Amino acid sequence: MANRHYYATSDLEEDLALKLALEASLADAGSAAVGDAPRPSARGSSAQHPAHGSNSYPAPYSGSGNGAVQQPPCGYPVLPVQQQHYPGSSQHPQQQHPRLPPQSTPAAGGRPQQQPQHQQHQPAVGRPQQPPQQPHAQESSSSNGAAKQPFWQKPLKLLDSAVQKMAADTGTQCGGCGKWLGMTSGYVRALDRQWHPQCFRCAGCHQPLTLDGGANTFAVGHDQLPYHEACHKQLFHPVCSVCGHFIPEGPSGHTEWREHPFWRLKQCPSHYADSTVSCCSCGRLQPQADEWASLQDGRHLCLECLDTLVVDSKDAQPLYDEILSFFAHMGMPHPYKAPLLLVEGPVLDEYAHKEGRQQDAEHAPMFSVRGLCVAHVYTSIPSVVRAAGQGLGFGAAPVSSIATRMPRLQQHCSVSALLVMYGLPRLLLGSIVAHELMHAYLRMRHVTGLPLQAEEGLCQLVAMLWLDSQDYWAKQQQQGAYQQRLLSYLGYQIRTDTSEVYGDGFRIAMEKFQMRGLKALVEHVIAHGAWPSWSA
Repeated sequence: MANRHYYATSDLEEDLALKLALEASLADAGSAAVGDAPRPSARGSSAQHPAHGSNSYPAPYSGSGNGAVQQPPCGYPVLPVQQQHYPGSSQHPQQQHPRLPPQSTPAAGGRPQQQPQHQQHQPAVGRPQQPPQQPHAQESSSSNGAAKQPFWQKPLKLLDSAVQKMAADTGTQCGGCGKWLGMTSGYVRALDRQWHPQCFRCAGCHQPLTLDGGANTFAVGHDQLPYHEACHKQLFHPVCSVCGHFIPEGPSGHTEWREHPFWRLKQCPSHYADSTVSCCSCGRLQPQADEWASLQDGRHLCLECLDTLVVDSKDAQPLYDEILSFFAHMGMPHPYKAPLLLVEGPVLDEYAHKEGRQQDAEHAPMFSVRGLCVAHVYTSIPSVVRAAGQGLGFGAAPVSSIATRMPRLQQHCSVSALLVMYGLPRLLLGSIVAHELMHAYLRMRHVTGLPLQAEEGLCQLVAMLWLDSQDYWAKQQQQGAYQQRLLSYLGYQIRTDTSEVYGDGFRIAMEKFQMRGLKALVEHVIAHGAWPSWSA
């Protein structure tokens, strides 16, 4: 398989000692920070601390009214006293109110009178006298509702941050969870990263890739994420739209298929050589699980194109009238309505041969082989000419009739009928009728002898403009989404045609149409017999 990758597993014996030492040093630093934190006494008063040179730090200054705590000299912050039970201690700190100094009240004679001896604050028996205690920072901070964390959590967070930084710096960070690989017995090395075994998971089913039977293989998707090979095949491997199977790999290990340029359907190359049929309207190959309609002349129609099928000439008349109204709206009404006939393929080929249209069928798109404007052009009229040197007396040579060619502007044309192949869906039939009606409009204006690229380019332009006008109709259909796609496909065929006559002719006509409009373009070609030299 071309997209097969391998991952490696390894225990951490070679660097286990290093990690153990690092983890132990970090743990010692954390425990020292926890053990050095000051504990309040049973009455919540601040304890006396040794001098700066010991393992602890001097007694902090009392907190201010806003709850701020001053930083001691050694760098450890003073943690405020919490009104909660401390781990490892059976005593509960009780709130200590600040001691008030003895007060004296003035006597009747104006001299201050001492308070009774039993009302003065005396230190408790057996307890050292405590200094006056300032309000705790916790009391001021508790008024705004902010909860303080226990003093032992901050060193642990510092320890965790140090471990994560170490993992990122040394490359021992898991590619999945982002944490340190730690003291695991093994890890996975893949995609230039290292993973916990439970973190190296398939992006499709989200199950660990290390549980894939010990194969140590995986596949990488277009998103550069790891997948089980089965999940990757299910999500990314191309499936043939004809047989419904995964397209097999070739001898080189690569998968090869053919894809429709518009519909983007992938098919096995073998289906283009076997008996697989295609729709005569949209060009898609028939899936083996579908049943399509077959016409008498051997053509096939998919079920979506069959939904708007126009069968005979009578069914085509409403569409024909609609397209004639489109020409009138564009300022080019037809002088008369030529009959529209839907015919079979052999009849169309016969009249195309009579009209001399078979010579350009090999570079023409669908319009030349599926539609035809049958017109009779009077290019010459027989006239009588006497023989040279002969008189008009008795015994003279008889006169002869010789065809005299008429000038192009004096030629007379008449349109007999429009022939279009039967059994086409409405949008395809309408585009062909619009193309042939442009030929009919030129003949009814007695225009002949135009360059083939100019005349066919104008006809392709009108067909494209009519297709653009059918967007609203396509949205109103029951299968509106497909009709819009078919509408885009027919326009795609006109725009991407590579022939010099039809493709290049359409692109020149579209460029000139965008400058001056359709009516001005047609009149210029009729008058001069060539493309206009307009510039943007």
